[in-house]
Amino acid sequence: MSCAALVVIKVEIQRRNGVWDDITQYVNVREDIEIERGRREGSLQVDPSRLTLQLNNRDGRFSPRNPRSVYFRQIGKNTPIRLAVVDRGAENWRFAGEVSAWPVEWEPGDVVGAQGCAEVWVPIQASGILRRLAQGADVQQDAPSRWIPTRSPVAYWPLTDGQSSRQGEPVVGDQPMRTYAPGSGAQPFITTTGRWGEGAVAPWLSSCFQVNDRQERGRLSSSIRPSSPTTSWAVEVVKLGGGSDSLQARMRGSGTNDDPLITWAVVWEMDLQSINITVQYEDQSGSSIATVGPSVPFPQAWESSEMAVWRLEISPSGSSNTAYRLYANGVSVISGTRSGVAPRPLSSVSYSWWNPTSDNSGLSTPANLAHMVVWDMNREDYPTAGESLTVYRGHAGERAGERIERTCAENGIPLQIIGDVGDTHLMGPQYPESVLEILQAAQNVDGGVLYEGRDFAGLVYRTLRSKYNREVLIT
Repeated sequence: MSCAALVVIKVEIQRRNGVWDDITQYVNVREDIEIERGRREGSLQVDPSRLTLQLNNRDGRFSPRNPRSVYFRQIGKNTPIRLAVVDRGAENWRFAGEVSAWPVEWEPGDVVGAQGCAEVWVPIQASGILRRLAQGADVQQDAPSRWIPTRSPVAYWPLTDGQSSRQGEPVVGDQPMRTYAPGSGAQPFITTTGRWGEGAVAPWLSSCFQVNDRQERGRLSSSIRPSSPTTSWAVEVVKLGGGSDSLQARMRGSGTNDDPLITWAVVWEMDLQSINITVQYEDQSGSSIATVGPSVPFPQAWESSEMAVWRLEISPSGSSNTAYRLYANGVSVISGTRSGVAPRPLSSVSYSWWNPTSDNSGLSTPANLAHMVVWDMNREDYPTAGESLTVYRGHAGERAGERIERTCAENGIPLQIIGDVGDTHLMGPQYPESVLEILQAAQNVDGGVLYEGRDFAGLVYRTLRSKYNREVLIT
């Protein structure tokens, strides 16, 4: 397409404040405008579209670092640009993309302009959004690592720290998870190291923490700081394997008779292959532990082939009672009310393990742990146990169109859907890949087409079903 041809074009760029400016008058008519789009023959993927044109820059307005330019600090890398063909007042958009650079070129001559040269111009090479997604594409974190921080947890430890780590760094909160081994005397537990980055709970989730099998007993623990005032809280963890272990949540207290320390715990009893909930009281007079609710047979907790997502919910019930509920893989397995004790805010969470060397059943294995979360149940965005399970399972079972929608929303990519996302094919778990790889995998499963919009710097997805029985466009 050429400016010399008898067509009217319109070119706009978008300032960083979101305003579109018409810059058509600065397009050099001495050079052709070229647009490339589509896909190569035999290719499944659409190539990034490309626009080339020249802009007159004699007044320096298209020099991003020029403080005298009207576009100073308003344009730069990946500035949106679009081009339309105008026919009888109607704008037919032909390209929308991003300008990656603003190189200035000049030509000396007898007539000197504002830049000290006869001609000064910027040769623009703009590309569609697919180019940026393909360049330097980092592998996305696994699904829970991206999703959990968006739901306002009180504290969150992914437990996916690498093998060189000595502790689990928090994503929310400021206290790390540390490992301890049994001590003696005044030091019942001493700091030790765990197998960071050596565990796995599912192929589509990142490597995680594994209990050190050289230590028969140990503990993974952290305090909750900054603390939350909520008395309605939940503790969640993803677990694979283990022995006679427990997940402990200690509430605030000073340990006096008037202000005892109270610890709720989920206990896995390996000998009985069952689970139960206990509550422990500690004050100046000593300590006591009581089992609340029935023990529930749960032999699958010791299976080494499938992870389980555990969540303990604690909330007030009346003025001095506590409602408790334990979820396993999104299903409530134990629930009830404990009288005479009102819940308090959390002060710490721990996972204690016991892998007895005398076990002859073959059930005891080092636990693999990932994604320890403390939730505030009073928040509007508090997720249900079922919602969390869906994420931990890598969104397995969602539709291809839904995966494209969700991935674009998570990464701020404008998207237009042509067709019904509910009428696209089902997908398996989402693995840690780049954004573009995730989108293209969903496209390939459904058989639709993912391409760049012509009137906005974003993506369009046409579902496979929407291509059937289309109306005739040209007769």
